[in-house]
Amino acid sequence: MREALRRLMPWLRDGVWIVASLKESALDASACDIYRDMAMLLKRGRLLTRGWAGYGWDIDIRKDIS
Repeated sequence: MREALRRLMPWLRDGVWIVASLKESALDASACDIYRDMAMLLKRGRLLTRGWAGYGWDIDIRKDIS
């Protein structure tokens, strides 16, 4: 979950605070699956900026935010 949040942080709208926890059943999920679920929820809640690079796990964050 930390990696998913780290990858999404550059695109969070200013002033957004996130408190997140996983259900026990999600402990076996991959980091990529958690990233996609979190991204979907943040996008649905309009908490990501327009410059968000998309759902791809392999996006180079350093390149996309510069």
